[in-house]
Amino acid sequence: MRKENRKQDMDGIINIKKEAGMTSHDVVFKLRKILGTKKIGHGGTLDPDVVGVLPIAVGKATRMVEFMQDEGKVYEGEITLGYSTTTEDASGEVVAETPVLSPLDEKLVDEAIAQMLGRAYHPDSTYVLSGQGQWT
Repeated sequence: MRKENRKQDMDGIINIKKEAGMTSHDVVFKLRKILGTKKIGHGGTLDPDVVGVLPIAVGKATRMVEFMQDEGKVYEGEITLGYSTTTEDASGEVVAETPVLSPLDEKLVDEAIAQMLGRAYHPDSTYVLSGQGQWT
């Protein structure tokens, strides 16, 4: 029996736990091979350092990707105080260390986080190389 006769069409959304070190494109590339189809897309890029759920649309469900991206994302993170890196994240080289000399006040932390809520400038990696970006 030929390979193309064995292949079954698949339509739907698969939630994949993307591990750190993989790009969203890596996940799509691997699933194309596993599922034997080229009609696959993802519901939003995750940074290679991020562990998170990456919704993958397969077959006819790829039509839903634009709607999935419109829904936004929810982030949960961890902060390490006292370090500055070349990339402003954990993957960069440490360029400065500042000791935290006093206990943190929960109210002050909540106030600082509240100042970070709302719209933020987040350049899409496609535009970073050209020096452009977009508001998200």
